[in-house]
Amino acid sequence: MNLNITKIFISIALLSIASVVTAQDESFTSKQREVIALEKSWAEAMKTRNLDRLEEILSFDYRLAFIDREPVLRGTWLLNTMHNLKFDSINMEFHDVAVFGNTAVVSMTMHMDWKTEDGKQMPKAAKLTDTWVRTKDGWKVISRISERL
Repeated sequence: MNLNITKIFISIALLSIASVVTAQDESFTSKQREVIALEKSWAEAMKTRNLDRLEEILSFDYRLAFIDREPVLRGTWLLNTMHNLKFDSINMEFHDVAVFGNTAVVSMTMHMDWKTEDGKQMPKAAKLTDTWVRTKDGWKVISRISERL
């Protein structure tokens, strides 16, 4: 009998968590949700090493900037993502998504389980700020600023 009660409480807790996540997504406007969907698509393309999708998302002049070192330009970022890094999981917590006409700025925390190809574990979380621009070919990310947590 105690096992059944435990299962009921676990089920209620899981449903509560799912409701909070859904409520967070519903608090965003349709334009914000469009950009969030692109962020999720970008993360999935990183995980699956989908070069075609990554090239669709990244602007030609994309750069990854850091607080403590030189930026990484698009070509180097693609090479690292496709050949030197392995992402087992990526979860995003969106803090703010601001859409101003053809520009969007996303503030989030990204939690990752990832490592280099030779097995070196990488930092588990980063605070990110992404800047997107809507072009004739759709939304493109032009910049990501990353700060390890």
